[in-house]
Amino acid sequence: GQKTWSEKKHPLAALTAATGFNILLSSYNRFVIRTGWATVGAEDFDKFWEKKPEWDPDWYWTNFFLHPYQGAQYYMASRGSNLGCASSFAVTFLGSLMWEYLCESTPPSINDQVYTSIGSFCVGEMFYRLSQEADSLNHLFALAVNPQRLWTEHVWQIKQKSTSGNINSLSLGFQLGNYTGITKTHGSGNLASSQTEIFPVLAGINF
Repeated sequence: GQKTWSEKKHPLAALTAATGFNILLSSYNRFVIRTGWATVGAEDFDKFWEKKPEWDPDWYWTNFFLHPYQGAQYYMASRGSNLGCASSFAVTFLGSLMWEYLCESTPPSINDQVYTSIGSFCVGEMFYRLSQEADSLNHLFALAVNPQRLWTEHVWQIKQKSTSGNINSLSLGFQLGNYTGITKTHGSGNLASSQTEIFPVLAGINF
């Protein structure tokens, strides 16, 4: 009855984690939030490789927070599958490509590909190491920091190799402020509208 852990590298576990996360997130956006860009069909998959990447005007919150955190999910699943940093970055890049070309009806975004891939390395490695350190406090807290451990540990039975230089302290700092950003959206080459993004409360996380 003793659990047998695998300490080998499992690239298939990492790739299926990235694919599954994309399917779950895409389904949530399509069927729960009902966003238009998440409604994809056969016409979006037909010769998807011919889609021309564009620079999108998404809001600051989407580009610099949500996309790096999304990439961190691919990255943490890869690190939890005992892949190295470079291999995890490669899986993240593939996961982001899959999202841009198959999970959105809009053209692939150049900046999203960059933010998701590069941002994942910074955010994902930090949360991966913090999750390992959190195990000494509470396993549920460790799972909250790195939810991909549900897939790598509890489904694939992979034991994460310990890392050196783990983050062992976390301080949260909050500040009140106001941030306003204006995004210009274009349709058919003409200015369609301007969207305003307002953050009445700013939160900062310091490590």
